[in-house]
Amino acid sequence: MTVFKKLHEWLLPKSNDIGYAAYVNLFFLSLFFGNLYFKPAEGLNALFIAASTILFVICYFRSFWGQDKELAFYILMFCLIGVVTSEINLGGSVFFVYAAAACAQFSTKNKAIVALLIILIAVIAYSIGTEKSSYFWIPAVFISITFGIFNIQRTEVLEKNKALNYSQQAIGRNRGTRAYKP
Repeated sequence: MTVFKKLHEWLLPKSNDIGYAAYVNLFFLSLFFGNLYFKPAEGLNALFIAASTILFVICYFRSFWGQDKELAFYILMFCLIGVVTSEINLGGSVFFVYAAAACAQFSTKNKAIVALLIILIAVIAYSIGTEKSSYFWIPAVFISITFGIFNIQRTEVLEKNKALNYSQQAIGRNRGTRAYKP
C-alpha cells in the first residue's frame, strides 16, 4: 500500500463517496490566499493566517468523519475561522462556502437545509453588522448558496443510488442471479 493510499484512508472514511474530490475542493482556498496578493499579511497577521489555515484543514478532514452534532461543530469552526480571518483578509468568505458545502453531510436533507439557512443568515447579519465590503459578502452568500444546494442535492442522489443498488442486489440474491450493475 502506498503512502498516499494510507494517508487517504487516514484522512477520509472508507464509506465516504467524495473520494479524491475532497482534495480538489481545497483549491478553493486559493480565493483566500489570492487576496493576500493584494493585501499581504505581515507579522502576527501572517502567523494568524497560517494557524487559521492549519486549523481549517484539520477541521475540514475531521468533518467527513462527523455525524450531526460533531459535524455542526466543524461547520461552526469554519464560520468562526471565516469571521476572524475576514478581519485580515476579505477572502475569509471562502470558509463560509466550505461550511455551506459541508451541510450536505447531515443525516437528513431537512437538517442540511436548516444548517445552510442558518449559515446564510449568519453571513448576512455579520456582513451588515460589520459593514463588510461586497467583495466579502457577495461570494460568501451566493457561492455558499450554490455549493450548499449542489452538495445537498448530490448527497440525496448518492443516497438514492445506494438504496437502488442495494435493492437490485437483494433482488438478484432472491432470484439466484447477479444484480444489474450499470
